Amino acid sequence: MYMYYLLGYKYFGDLEYMEKFYHTNNVYDVKHDKKKHFVGFGNFLKNIDNSLRQKLENTFILTLDGDVEFRPNSVKLMIDKMRESKKIGSVCGRVHPIGSGPIVWYQIFEYAVGHWLQKVSEHIFGTVMCSPGCFSLLRGSTLLEDNILNVYTTKSSQASHCVQYDQGEDRWLSTLIIQQGYYVAYCSAATSYTYSPETFNEYYNQRRRWIPSTMANLIDFLQDYKHILKVNQRVTYLFVLYILVNFIASILGPATITLMIADTLNASLELNLWLAYFLAIFPTLIFIVACFSLKNDSQIKVAAFLSTIFVYLMIVIMVGAIARTLNSPILSPSSIILFALFFTFTLAAIIHPKEFKCIVPGPLYFLTLPSAFVLLNIYAVINLNNVSWGTREIKTTNSSANKTSIWTLVKKLIMKYTVNHTTDLNNENSVLKPNEEEIEKSEPNEIKNWTDHACLKNSEFDIMSDEERKFFDQLIGKHLYPNIVVNKEEIKQDLDSLRNKCSFYFLLVNSLWYLLLFSMQLLKDKLIDKIYISINVLETSLKYEPVYFSFVMLFVVMLVLQFVAMIWHRAITFMQVIRKTSLKRDKTKIQTEAHVTSSEFDNPTFTECGINGKYTPNLDTVDTVLNL
Repeated sequence: MYMYYLLGYKYFGDLEYMEKFYHTNNVYDVKHDKKKHFVGFGNFLKNIDNSLRQKLENTFILTLDGDVEFRPNSVKLMIDKMRESKKIGSVCGRVHPIGSGPIVWYQIFEYAVGHWLQKVSEHIFGTVMCSPGCFSLLRGSTLLEDNILNVYTTKSSQASHCVQYDQGEDRWLSTLIIQQGYYVAYCSAATSYTYSPETFNEYYNQRRRWIPSTMANLIDFLQDYKHILKVNQRVTYLFVLYILVNFIASILGPATITLMIADTLNASLELNLWLAYFLAIFPTLIFIVACFSLKNDSQIKVAAFLSTIFVYLMIVIMVGAIARTLNSPILSPSSIILFALFFTFTLAAIIHPKEFKCIVPGPLYFLTLPSAFVLLNIYAVINLNNVSWGTREIKTTNSSANKTSIWTLVKKLIMKYTVNHTTDLNNENSVLKPNEEEIEKSEPNEIKNWTDHACLKNSEFDIMSDEERKFFDQLIGKHLYPNIVVNKEEIKQDLDSLRNKCSFYFLLVNSLWYLLLFSMQLLKDKLIDKIYISINVLETSLKYEPVYFSFVMLFVVMLVLQFVAMIWHRAITFMQVIRKTSLKRDKTKIQTEAHVTSSEFDNPTFTECGINGKYTPNLDTVDTVLNL
């Protein structure tokens, strides 16, 4: 709505006049050299005059969550990144989760690793796949392209729409931007802070939305890769292969982590092969049954209990792996994964000295690998038919009434055996009377119109013009009116069917992967001289099972590529900071910025950038240097 208002009304004034530019026969020819010519790949930007197009290209919309905190100079850096190319449709910055508790500590490390490795590798090799809605900058002309804003306002009428469109709006918008020929850039010097889930329940419900949406948009990207390769010069076959490998690794994540646990139990603790593989998969089987038979809240309780068991199991596994490594230089494939992750994350933290403290919760991340990559993925897929937000629902009055009645019943039982019946009734009446009086008093004071509020009594009101009112009437009638045609019951049935289909294939693929590698280990004596990979280390010939070892080596190669991309991106960020740094002092500008920031950013979050929680710059870009 606000995008249409900011871009449509401000520049065109009439919705019908604006949308007529979409409907022409001027079709874009993708056969010309896409590297030399770029004015937008749709009809819209070609049919408006050059001056208006330039205004739209230099119009940017900042998207934020309500609880996000950021510095003004971070937005300046994002705009500076936008100016590098008109093909940049969106720029996202570094997001820091804030809050308290172990769940937030885990997310601090998770966000750091995701930005240090995943985000920068996507930026260097092609395009960032998701520009988060909590802190991103969008180009106006990009949003008005033929297949972006018009498609983005599509109402969900199918089960797949509910998953892809409604569960991850920012990722879907990023997919549309990439499919239109633009790309999403990442600016690590632009930082923001957002409140993240602090409880296990909130975290699981949040990721229940994110994981299916991510998978749906990656499938959409991979299915449309031929068209994207034609119109988007940043996307190459190698980048498509990189995304495909990541997608397959995500699908096989639960079985791979379970195999890692089983392999370590067998190799480090010398457990029987059958027993090791059974102990590794048994908690997962319990959780699968729980997800299909219990309600959402009960599933999360089971996940929390099993996660605790996995934490203790991971402590034993990690101690066993370290002990085996100290006694012998020979590493199992699972040990290779653990040590590759450890050294990569440690080096990444060293390269980001200002964010080095983010590595402190690293041990918590390793201990919760089964919960985050096994239980959570299973929970998200099996609950695919649950399209509720999960973290923002308000409890209904009936549930509150039930809680109150239960509390009243307990109180009555206590009072019955402590005081006489008369006192009990008097206390009950005294408890109920104030509530009744408050209800009676609140009814006459109910505000029927927000303009009648006491705090707005002396405020001035501006009435919308007839043109603006007409624009909003058109907008509401065409894009914002509730979709009452769609049968909710039919969509619910389609969602259940989609859930069953996706769950079946997801569990089938993981079970086959687990069974394949278990069979290879079971028949090791018969296959070791025929298909096992032989590697000579320290004059010792090592035999590795080929399938799992190949998967581990591919994982290590991906880590190396991400590490190289991180080094490359750090160099780009350093050059951007140097380019924007001024060595001259502008006293007037310093005083102005100090006044604005001291009043708007008086928050303990920014204590590292100033005194007493207030940001006080000394140079034009001192905060940029701090962000680097």
